[in-house]
Amino acid sequence: MEEFITGYCRCIDKSRIVLVEDGEADCAFANCPYRETCEIGKRIAQLEG
Repeated sequence: MEEFITGYCRCIDKSRIVLVEDGEADCAFANCPYRETCEIGKRIAQLEG
């Protein structure tokens, strides 16, 4: 399953589109220091859940 998530990324300090495919995101979500407050991260976590 593929899902595209758009939003603001604090790590790169601009908006971006993240592809989540088979539970894997094409961003540094697993090691992101902002993962708990990131709107993109929250959506990725919902998909994993």
